[in-house]
Formats: sequence, C-alpha cells, structure tokens
Amino acid sequence: MSLVREIIAAVSFVLSSDPQPKLVLHQTCVSTQFGHKGDPWIGGKAHCTKRYIDEHRDVGLAHRWLPCGTRVRIRHLKTGKAITATVMDRGPYGALDEDGNWFVKTDRGAPGTYRGCADLTPLVTKALGHRGFDRVQLTYVNPRLPAGMESLSLETLILLQQARAHVVKAKKEMANQISL
Repeated sequence: MSLVREIIAAVSFVLSSDPQPKLVLHQTCVSTQFGHKGDPWIGGKAHCTKRYIDEHRDVGLAHRWLPCGTRVRIRHLKTGKAITATVMDRGPYGALDEDGNWFVKTDRGAPGTYRGCADLTPLVTKALGHRGFDRVQLTYVNPRLPAGMESLSLETLILLQQARAHVVKAKKEMANQISL
C-alpha cells in the first residue's frame, strides 16, 4: 500500500501546477577535501565549471549526482559549523577495493566503497573545521516534500524533480502552440 501511495505522490508532484513545489532533502555521510591523496583524478578541471578549483576563492563541492550549480547547505556533525556551497564538480569517484587499494569507481553498482559522498573545496573544509574524512549533513535546499514521498531515496527525488521540470517546460510549449 505504501508503494502505491509513493507512486501517487510522485506523479502528483511531477504533474503539479504549483509553480515552485519545493523539497528539503538531507544526506548524512563522510566527506573529503578536493585533492585528497589517493584520489586518482586529482588536479583535473571541475566537470561543472570547466576550470580548475581555486583553493583560495571557491566555496564549492563535488557530488556524484546533484545537479551542477545546486546550492547545498553543509553542516559538520562534530563542530556544528555550517556553510552553503555550490556543486562545481562530479565525484568523489575514488573508492577502496576489498584489499584497501584506491581505484576509480564510476558505476555505482561496481564492487568497492566510495571514500565519501562529497569532496569539499579547501575554503569549505576550513570554514567547517573539517579534518579530511569527516561526517557532514548535506541539505539540498528546495524545501517542500509532498506527503507520501518521505521514504523515497534522495536520488529518486532528484529524478522526480528533473521530470517535473520537463513537464513544466512541455506545458509551456503546448500553451505557446495553442496561443499561436
């Protein structure tokens, strides 16, 4: 019964006529700092910005699937300090195999454990009092979760939000066609 409720809530969200339905999504996990030793992709250009990370100016993070440009509130679970940063890159893709060796893991279903959910820029780690491998809470700020969708995964909610954006765009295009 809860699956049916989730499906109905998800469809209602995607097809909603509310101009800005909002979600608050939390992810609690280990985060690391950009350039962590052992990272096989250290030093490359950021995927979202197509430029190198500026450790003196950039307040950002890398995340494997949050949309580029997303504003994320990051709270360090030990220090309690928080900062809002922007998704600038994809990753972290560094993972450990069963023997403790580092490798690049780009497929979520592949064996091995990701080293964390987010890579933080040096300015972010400094502001949080972050020491390398620390637990943080990421809050994706788009705050209104429709009833029935509470148990969906963060990834599913992001996909639903993207589907909703496509529906809104299609509705606008259809309205423009009709008005012609």
